[in-house]
Amino acid sequence: MNNNHTPIDHFKDLEPQQYSNMYFESDVPLADVRKNALRVLIYGSLLIVGMLLFLSFMIHFPTEINVPVIIKNEGKEEVIRFPYNVYVDQKFVKVNDMVKKGDPLISIGAPQITNLIQQIEKGKVNLDLQNTSEAQVFQDQVNLLRSETTILENEIDAIQKEINDLKDQRNTECDALQNVYLSNLKIYKVKKQAYEAGAIAKIDYQTAEKEKVHAFDALQTKMRSYKTLINTKASEIEVIQSKINRKNKEIQTIRSEYNSAYQIVDTDLKLAENQLAYNFGDYTVVDGKLTLVAEKSGKVAYLFEGERELKSGQILLKIRNDLRAYYAQGEVPPQAIGKFKEGQKAALKITSFPHFEWGVMEGEVAVLSKSPNENGNFLMRLDINNYGNLKPLVQLGMDGMATILIEEKSFASHVTHTLKRSYYNSTELPSEVEQENN
Repeated sequence: MNNNHTPIDHFKDLEPQQYSNMYFESDVPLADVRKNALRVLIYGSLLIVGMLLFLSFMIHFPTEINVPVIIKNEGKEEVIRFPYNVYVDQKFVKVNDMVKKGDPLISIGAPQITNLIQQIEKGKVNLDLQNTSEAQVFQDQVNLLRSETTILENEIDAIQKEINDLKDQRNTECDALQNVYLSNLKIYKVKKQAYEAGAIAKIDYQTAEKEKVHAFDALQTKMRSYKTLINTKASEIEVIQSKINRKNKEIQTIRSEYNSAYQIVDTDLKLAENQLAYNFGDYTVVDGKLTLVAEKSGKVAYLFEGERELKSGQILLKIRNDLRAYYAQGEVPPQAIGKFKEGQKAALKITSFPHFEWGVMEGEVAVLSKSPNENGNFLMRLDINNYGNLKPLVQLGMDGMATILIEEKSFASHVTHTLKRSYYNSTELPSEVEQENN
């Protein structure tokens, strides 16, 4: 038995062995990446916060206020009613008819209307009479008086010519007599000196003196004579002028009487016409019956459908004018009026037509009242710029809601505003509590 065998080493397999091609790069243990992950997380968070801040300033949210409104119309609703009973003779329109200014509406009658129409017809006849025959009589009388006045004025002209001729003659003759007087005066002065010097006899001096006095008396007599003649002619002119004045007064009296008579007839006619116009508006009279006509273009909104007789005060007809001039009117409380201004955009929703089915109308704030009404609110008018699908459906008196765009704020502004308000409330509340306690 061979005892030379190698002993078995049972721990040999536990020794480290090196094998080729048995190690891979991916088998390297991972490094510690917690710091890198934290850095990426921080940078990402900062980026997200920055983007949120940027968006908070760039994205704007509208601030809107809702105001209840009522649809109104620029034009007036013409309501036709009368102070006494009338009878409807004929209707020329029906409800929803469009009428133009001057279109016939309805023919009516009543005893009062008949009396007024008769007064008008009588007044027109009397006015025509005043304008024709009475006017001719007046004109004939005036023409006669004017012709007599012309004759008298011609007499004055003739007398005035005589006066001018007398003045010319007076000037000629008086100038000659004045020359004679001046010549005799000169001779008188010369002879007086000679007489005083003893050069001539006294008789010669006295003769020269008498001739001087005679020439002066002749001049004065002639001037007085012409003055008397001229004054006589002037008196004749005054007499004739008084006649002319009387003629002119007669003309004025006749004209006054004619104008007074014309005014009475014209006033009676206008009074009857004004009574019809005041009670019935625009009208025409055909065959002794009153036919009402449209004062403005519009749409017939109501028409009396009862019996033939219309009671006093009962509505006969309604016409809506200026159908296109609709606008919305609302009341704004005083605490909110400062937020509104003219030109702000508004969306109008009509209660009768849900906006999710019919859409909205577009408008803008047109007028803001400067003082509150009896309710303490401020009136606001909204002009309608776009009726949308509601154009044929809008009617006077409909109500709804106007959403008015006050302003557009960024998200950051909204947050800042909220913080300011919270801070104000927190600082004001203690003082208010102290005041209440005091």
